[in-house]
Amino acid sequence: MKANKMFYVFFIFIIGCTSDKFSVNVEEISHSKESFNLKLKTNIPVISSDFSSRKIVCSNIEDIEKRVDGHIDKIEGNILYGEIEVCKNNDHELCEPMDIENYKINLKCHVLLSSMLGDVHKSNDFYVKLK
Repeated sequence: MKANKMFYVFFIFIIGCTSDKFSVNVEEISHSKESFNLKLKTNIPVISSDFSSRKIVCSNIEDIEKRVDGHIDKIEGNILYGEIEVCKNNDHELCEPMDIENYKINLKCHVLLSSMLGDVHKSNDFYVKLK
């Protein structure tokens, strides 16, 4: 009987934590000395602002040792505004942005939105390149 209860709890946990896929299109990319600013359009008509975690997850294809930090700053309807920084340190607590103007950047990214209740939405991959 106890095993059945554990199975149901595990099953509910798995169902609650499944991710929903959505697509994003990069509408605009600009960059400053230390970061990229993105405007992304989604196929979801209105994105809830209730997501507690709004990240842009990237890997640097050119230099896998460089850590990349990204986040969504603002949500307006189906438009996401975000920022990506390439870190000069590998500290996972605090990113010290590096000067990206003279550095070859090739990032593979996706957006990850999640709530406290296990509601997770992951986007398709998109690319950000400099030089």
